[in-house]
Amino acid sequence: MNGSTWIPLPPPSKRPAPAPAAPGFLAAATGCPWCGSRVLESFVDRAPFHLDSCRTCGVAFVNPQPDATLLAEHYPKGYYATDPRSRAVRDHLRWKRYDVSRLLPHLRKLAPGRWLDVGCGIGGVLVAAKRAGFGVEGVELSAEAAKFGTERFGVPIHIGALDDFSIAPESYSVISLFHVFEHLRDPAGDLERMVGLLRPGGALVIESPSIESLSAGLFGDRWFHLEVPRHLFHFTSSAIARRFEELGLRAERLGSHHAAHGAASLFGSLFPPKPGLPLWRKVVRRGAYLATKALSPIAASVESATGRGSVLRVIGWKPPAAR
Repeated sequence: MNGSTWIPLPPPSKRPAPAPAAPGFLAAATGCPWCGSRVLESFVDRAPFHLDSCRTCGVAFVNPQPDATLLAEHYPKGYYATDPRSRAVRDHLRWKRYDVSRLLPHLRKLAPGRWLDVGCGIGGVLVAAKRAGFGVEGVELSAEAAKFGTERFGVPIHIGALDDFSIAPESYSVISLFHVFEHLRDPAGDLERMVGLLRPGGALVIESPSIESLSAGLFGDRWFHLEVPRHLFHFTSSAIARRFEELGLRAERLGSHHAAHGAASLFGSLFPPKPGLPLWRKVVRRGAYLATKALSPIAASVESATGRGSVLRVIGWKPPAAR
């Protein structure tokens, strides 16, 4: 697709995996999977899941991680909207246009090349990047979402994870992960792989919920973007920027404001789902929810004005090839 050759690798069952320490879980990490430090402290308990925080780099992570079966149970059917008539599909396209439009001014020095979006869902980033003149490809674990995006929007999406394919080095001018990095089992290893896929002078873009945000500090274990256990990791912008530099990239930290995710931090934290409520409480709750939702964009702007907005957004620039 678009000149690339993606060669499927053997299925994961043929590759070694950590032995489970308890039913439904992998072996617990004794050190930080991001920086290797062994200075960990308990962060959040959300039974049966537990999160630790690294006192060295500030990254928090689910420890131990759920195995593939247990994790899949927490991705409900319909996690990606695939009804072309639904508002959710329109919202996906609108917000991905918003994401890409805010990123493009920072990519001005790039000649349009090839753009890979990792965890692309139904392909909204690809649609927007294609309109901007890039050749696009995506990779997505959900076969349903990938099939819908390919058929509906005409964008090429590979089904699986990056580890499932052999891809030629230095294939892409841009590699993006919009609210995907926190879902990866091995973000440090995946990041190193993606740097190898990036062309000299190219940009690797990560946007993720920020564990440093005011809303994360305010709500603690009720913070909406903890999203246990789907969000396996929670990062700081400095932790990602340092890793970029260690891998030879020049880190550029962008702003921390995002209208949609900032709003969700507030009203999602205040009003988490509570099944089984009596009707009168549902009515009261709904009214309070709608009022909070209307005010939440203002709160998101205030939060980001402090430099501790709802998201972190970091670009890693690969050095140009020597002449």
